[in-house]
Amino acid sequence: MDIRRQTDRAHVYWTQTLSQLSRNIALKQLASILDTEEWSYGFLSSIHPVEKSPLLLRCGPDCARALGIQGVKPPQLPDRYIDSFKQGCVEACATGIAVRQEGDLILDDGQRELFRAIFIPVELREETPLVVAFGTFNCKRTQL
Repeated sequence: MDIRRQTDRAHVYWTQTLSQLSRNIALKQLASILDTEEWSYGFLSSIHPVEKSPLLLRCGPDCARALGIQGVKPPQLPDRYIDSFKQGCVEACATGIAVRQEGDLILDDGQRELFRAIFIPVELREETPLVVAFGTFNCKRTQL
């Protein structure tokens, strides 16, 4: 699926559904969304309450493939995306609105990686110090 459509669809889903459920949604309920084919590019991210580093709590299989972390438990963000995920999660949770990110990275092999992500703040039912963002991530590689 086109990477722009993934982020647009996540934003529409948030405005139609998550904004209605946000005060009542459980983390387990939100995580189960990522088990569907429709949300396979989705993720749940947070900021570690002590270390202030981004945490990837869960991601769908296509998101894991795009990040190059399929089969890794617990999922670990690649170093090249740590700053983007931290900024996106912090900004979304601080402002209470969806934050879109896009950019390009030059990889060690000389390829260019174009990426898009959206971070949507979610209020959880559980009492937790974690701030959580739901979103989608996708990327594609091109030659320079």
